[in-house]
Amino acid sequence: YPRTDLSYIFVYVYELLCLVEKPDPAQAAEQIKTIWRAYRPLYPELDRHLPEWGGDLIAAKVSAAQGVAWWWEFMTRYGVHPPAAITNMIIQRAVEAGKVNELPYAVWAGLNLYQPQNKFYQRFNQDGMIDQGYIKAILAVDMYYLSLKAKKGLLERYAPPKLYPQMKTAFQSAIVPGEYPKKISFGEARNYAGSSRLGNLLVSITKYAENILRKQNRFSARLSGFELEEKLRLVLDEAFVKQPVAKIAEEPIRIKLDSSRIEALKQESELVSGLLEPETD
Repeated sequence: YPRTDLSYIFVYVYELLCLVEKPDPAQAAEQIKTIWRAYRPLYPELDRHLPEWGGDLIAAKVSAAQGVAWWWEFMTRYGVHPPAAITNMIIQRAVEAGKVNELPYAVWAGLNLYQPQNKFYQRFNQDGMIDQGYIKAILAVDMYYLSLKAKKGLLERYAPPKLYPQMKTAFQSAIVPGEYPKKISFGEARNYAGSSRLGNLLVSITKYAENILRKQNRFSARLSGFELEEKLRLVLDEAFVKQPVAKIAEEPIRIKLDSSRIEALKQESELVSGLLEPETD
């Protein structure tokens, strides 16, 4: 795509939203994604609008379920956090299906009130190692809660129990036809994304886990300013115990002797000795 002014990009996107160039809303949304990917490095501010407008177009003109699927791709593939209503729907589906352990870190990061940007995180998270450590810690706590009598995981324990309609304002700041909906409903879910109780627990879990990783990586500074009950500390300590590498006993070298070959070598040796023996007068 040629380098162009930001205003021209928005004009083109508005045409796509109005289904001028591409009457099919799914194709129009896909083109919006293509434009976003092409110009995102040059104009990072497009992140604030194009993913959401494309998702709104899919949800309004195709289906709410497809709108959620749109955001799932943007979250897992591009690291763009979805709106709260979408996050809540994604989590609700995972909880009901018993697949909380399959939620990517991007979901947990959106719930977590701790957003690390410190030196340790930047240095050691090059391959996502620290993010994976956070997930490991969160799931360890979730499994612990599920093992208790109530059989309720972390999300069920710490999010408000009531189901709420999940709505979002559509096409914010965009120029679209007047008949387009002002709000889009995605269904009902608990307000996981709006729970400070859940968010604060995730802060404590991830900071404690990060301190374990700091110790394992011989990074001297430690995080503070959080509280975590003793039983959860023990759960995390156990989850991050480094298993000793089992030493594999080396098999002794076995030498197979060929008796016939030994006899031949003996005869050759005697012959050579005879040839080298000095002559006597």
